[in-house]
Amino acid sequence: MLQAAAALAIEPPEFAAEQLIQADGSDLQVDAYSVPEVADWDADGLADLIVGEKFSTSLGKVRIYLNTGTAAAPVYATSFYAQAEGAELTVPASGCLGVFPQVTDFDYDGRKDLLLGLADGRVQVRINQNTDAAPLFGPESYVQAGLPGSGQRQLRCPGNPGGGRLQQRRTARPGTGGYGWQGPRAAG
Repeated sequence: MLQAAAALAIEPPEFAAEQLIQADGSDLQVDAYSVPEVADWDADGLADLIVGEKFSTSLGKVRIYLNTGTAAAPVYATSFYAQAEGAELTVPASGCLGVFPQVTDFDYDGRKDLLLGLADGRVQVRINQNTDAAPLFGPESYVQAGLPGSGQRQLRCPGNPGGGRLQQRRTARPGTGGYGWQGPRAAG
């Protein structure tokens, strides 16, 4: 048994020396407590930086740094803030957390949306109401997990204009379950 355990030993990864990321020729620096995410923000096939930050004592914002270089040699431009309802997207901040952004297509309409982890533990959803290449987000709604007594695993987003839910499907045949959107989809 010890031989089997020794054969499964995993070597820790080795990393190169740390490097500071540059944006517009200077070290990338947000206001406070950065939380980075890598995603293709402008649908150009390049990895951009999406950084949640604590902007003030009570606000968090999502900063975007577009990659103007290549996939092999990224160059990040001056940042701008994610936009929602005609203004900079802001969320309540507290302690050392501003906002924890995750880019995803939450409503399966082919456009990126934002899931935002908040300081109070809630998960906010912002649905993209523009194109995938130029996201603009609608009003906030909050993820609710499960329905009491239903026995189903669901993520509900009651404030979502589409009004649907992401539901885990269970089937009698192994391997045929999965997740699927139920309910109206946002217009695309």
